[in-house]
Amino acid sequence: MNNYKVDKYIIKPLWENLRNNLATYLQEAEAKNNTIQDKPKSIWIKDDNGHKILLDLNRIICIVQHPTEQRSRNIFLTNNEIQITLPLQWQKIYDILQANEIDFFTTKHRSHLVVKNFVEKFENPYVRLKGLTAFKIDVVKENCNKFERWLLSTPENVVY
Repeated sequence: MNNYKVDKYIIKPLWENLRNNLATYLQEAEAKNNTIQDKPKSIWIKDDNGHKILLDLNRIICIVQHPTEQRSRNIFLTNNEIQITLPLQWQKIYDILQANEIDFFTTKHRSHLVVKNFVEKFENPYVRLKGLTAFKIDVVKENCNKFERWLLSTPENVVY
């Protein structure tokens, strides 16, 4: 019975088992860690009609300003099928993404935001996104160099 939520027990002789199986144990631990990190990061959020929606943050491709004049409304483009209009301020969106460790870049202040996992191609000054082939997002001229550095960065040294 596993009351301690232990994944692996090492039986005697301990040192011999460790010496012979350490590489396997490390591979198993790394595989388990990767599956934990790949879990969906989901939040419940209300759309502009007041409906509660379970939003998988790992599937957000980009966020763009709603085409109407209402500056407080934004669209989450989560994939080809779903577009959600939310009554959120940009700062709240940034806070949600950062709290859930979503790697994003604001290409145009309070207008366009892209997620690194879905960037297909950068043709200065336009970004093409996976799954949205007919949709291009422009990067403001002042941010093009920062954007290129962000694309080449690893998650540990991301600059938002």
